[in-house]
Amino acid sequence: MQRYLHHPLVAAVLAMFVYGAWAAAVNADHGFTVALRSGLGQGVYAFVATFGVGFLAIKTYQHFGRGVLGFFLGFVFSFALMLAIPLSVHTILATPDKWAAMSLGLVWGTLYLLWLLWMESRRGETVL
Repeated sequence: MQRYLHHPLVAAVLAMFVYGAWAAAVNADHGFTVALRSGLGQGVYAFVATFGVGFLAIKTYQHFGRGVLGFFLGFVFSFALMLAIPLSVHTILATPDKWAAMSLGLVWGTLYLLWLLWMESRRGETVL
């Protein structure tokens, strides 16, 4: 069981519940339907983004030989994806402070990617 704790699917499910619950909680004053819709929307986005970025990081790491190059490219490619998605959404929505809006997710996402790649580098076999 412990060998799968750093699988992107586990992190994606956790992100779905944490970010979904947060979105529902901060929108609860607008009624149950709005809170539910906000929570589900944010939860689905958090799941897809976390799983996709984690999957890309690990597969890139494995593809480039599970060494320093793989670690570096796994981080760079997945970070670029992690940055591009919300930046595109906030640009389309004309969010005035898009970098401030994205900063918390980028910090946590960066820490997640570094942890995920570090854990993968310590393993003898792969999780994906």
